[in-house]
Amino acid sequence: MSDAPARKAPASAGPASGIPASGVPARGYRWPTATPGNTIALKHGALSRYAIAEADELAAVIAGHAPHLAESDWPGVRDYAIAQVRAWRLAAWIELHGELDDSGNPRPALKPLREWLGRAEKARARLGLDPMSRAALAVDELGARRAVAALANEAMAGPNAARLAAEQARTDALEGEEVTDGVD
Repeated sequence: MSDAPARKAPASAGPASGIPASGVPARGYRWPTATPGNTIALKHGALSRYAIAEADELAAVIAGHAPHLAESDWPGVRDYAIAQVRAWRLAAWIELHGELDDSGNPRPALKPLREWLGRAEKARARLGLDPMSRAALAVDELGARRAVAALANEAMAGPNAARLAAEQARTDALEGEEVTDGVD
């Protein structure tokens, strides 16, 4: 314990006087004043409202480059874009600050990065925006087109099925006969 007497704040100290309660004058530095739209407290920005505007821009780019998507797919495209932009923002922040903090511990931002990357990857696959899922969608589409064509052929043949069967039987019978010139 020190023999020095405890410092007492002057009676005039306090918030109204501008002197801190400790009685020690402030160092003289100031932080920027918060104004509407500021990003002073923004860390990685993954959950920022600004990420939504970036996601809308990404969704518009996808609209121009993914002709296989229908208008009904756009809510899913927007959800994918939001997840992707959030993952990119987190990844950029981690790239800037490192994966480990000053104590050597993994940064807390790594967990949401993994989560947003996982969400984006699943949404990208469901929408056919990566090579494997796009190929799988193409195979499914081809199968569906073949099934529709088969159904259309059946529908067309339905009323004429008996006539078509008779014609086929006659053709089969003619192919089995020996062709002669009509002279015995």
